[in-house]
Amino acid sequence: MIRLLIDECLSTALVAVARECGYSVDHVSYLGLAGYRDRSLIPVIEAGDYCFVTNNRLDFLRLYGRQSLHNGLIVIVPNTHRRAQIELFGRVLDALSDGLDLINHVLEIEADGRITYAPLP
Repeated sequence: MIRLLIDECLSTALVAVARECGYSVDHVSYLGLAGYRDRSLIPVIEAGDYCFVTNNRLDFLRLYGRQSLHNGLIVIVPNTHRRAQIELFGRVLDALSDGLDLINHVLEIEADGRITYAPLP
């Protein structure tokens, strides 16, 4: 089962959404990591075997692009309000239920619900 870590830039409400779908999930804020620099989160993500969920696309594409092996990156592309984040994240979880392998991949969802899945790096 995929373990998810949700970035502080996204609503804590996403934790409940993931748990309802049976995922093991944490939020950066719940772990006392709010305010950490993006690059400082990478060791935490690796140690916890997390797939990271963020909307900080550019920074994390760059950071993950340097990793030879990772458990995946999920990007909710638009910086939007809580309700839209929940809806888009629900669509991501539906896509994951189809058995997508996120190891060394990025899954991005746009405001219109379009999902892109690609290798990274």
